[in-house]
Amino acid sequence: MPGAPFILSLGSNLGDRSAHLGRGIDFLKSHVEVEALSQVVESVPWGPVAQPEFLNLVLRGRTEGSPAALLHMAQEAEANEGRDRGGPRWGPRTLDVDLVFFGEMRLRSVRLVIPHPRWKERGFVRWLIPEVAGEMVDPASGRRLADLEAGPCPEGVQPLGSVFALPPEGT
Repeated sequence: MPGAPFILSLGSNLGDRSAHLGRGIDFLKSHVEVEALSQVVESVPWGPVAQPEFLNLVLRGRTEGSPAALLHMAQEAEANEGRDRGGPRWGPRTLDVDLVFFGEMRLRSVRLVIPHPRWKERGFVRWLIPEVAGEMVDPASGRRLADLEAGPCPEGVQPLGSVFALPPEGT
């Protein structure tokens, strides 16, 4: 398979959360190869701003593009769903797409840090990554992400099952 593997986390806590996630996934599928989708969970918001609960999922894909190009694409998916980047930090969002891993790359720039600096703090991300990780490796520890001990469902995370599905191969 060509291109670099990556993992994104997606979330929505405003409006029709499921529709925002679905359109975000469809947008990403039109630009990159999406290989795996996790189950969907509902999670309590992270951060100091009072807001509704999120629907979240994690996806693994491949891209020929750079991490910066993938970040731009993620932000375009957010904008398509009406994401207001002028709101409070960690505030409510129609669609939030975070680049968590990009191959085995470690990157720290003004605009982008890979792996995502708070991925281990987000219970749903840590819990869902093993579902989709394939052969990807955490560049910090060298461990296969699929081998991470997910353990029981984290507090504040409610599994909802597989709401989104990829079409069968060859269709």
